[in-house]
Amino acid sequence: MKKLEKNLDKIGKIFLEKSVIFAYLFGSCVEGKVGKISDIDIAVYFDDKLTSSVMFDKKLKIMAELSSLLDKDEIDIVILNDAYPLIEHRIIKNGKVIFSIDESRRIDYEVKAVMRYLDFKPYIEKYTKETLYGR
Repeated sequence: MKKLEKNLDKIGKIFLEKSVIFAYLFGSCVEGKVGKISDIDIAVYFDDKLTSSVMFDKKLKIMAELSSLLDKDEIDIVILNDAYPLIEHRIIKNGKVIFSIDESRRIDYEVKAVMRYLDFKPYIEKYTKETLYGR
């Protein structure tokens, strides 16, 4: 985690080169549960003009560059542009913004993501009840 914090400027340059608009750190790094085998979880939102395949290629390049920079192989990247509402909500709620070149776009995304989650929430609750309690 310390190495990540020391390299936020370099990480920002990597994101900028790869058309990332904003990014969140989430998971064990933010929750204070970092151990020797913990991975680094990062969620990125790419420029909307990119296709899914281009985003995926950029994701792999980001993972490789961050792995080299941070000397850590366990780096997971979530692409927010096509993430499920439950994942988006957890990242927004519990994550930490580590990069943003357009705050109004980030806030707009957060508002829309929360709305998608609230629309989806009754189905999550119904599924959970049926799965866990057989009702």
